[in-house]
Amino acid sequence: MIHLCSAPRWLGIAVVTLVNVCLPGLSHQAWGAISQTYDFKVFLGKDEIGHQRFDLSTEGERTQVRVDAKFTVKFLYITVYTYRHTNVEIWEGACLREIHAETDDNGESFFVNGIFRNGKMWVRTQGGNWIAEGCIKTFAY
Repeated sequence: MIHLCSAPRWLGIAVVTLVNVCLPGLSHQAWGAISQTYDFKVFLGKDEIGHQRFDLSTEGERTQVRVDAKFTVKFLYITVYTYRHTNVEIWEGACLREIHAETDDNGESFFVNGIFRNGKMWVRTQGGNWIAEGCIKTFAY
């Protein structure tokens, strides 16, 4: 079970932070050849508001991490907040090689698509495009 703070706007931040605390090294070599699924119920106070699922699989040196999250907050039976997130990451060792993420944060859409080619990570988001070199990693936001 995951218990989140009482402000719905903090849901996405809290869940990602809790994942980093509860599942350290999620996408790094420490997972080895494990294929595993982790399901979490998500709570706001004592009320269950949704779930989050992590699927991990490896093939050779590559690890795939898939995340799906869905939260709905209601007040007097009326939906006042929704959060949907899907994310697929491909890792080689400790370095991110590909990412595809979509988030709907209460009607506001975000996306990140990235792929590692020729020694560089090419990333596209709703805010623009950028290129990075070296070993790229994701982080709690």
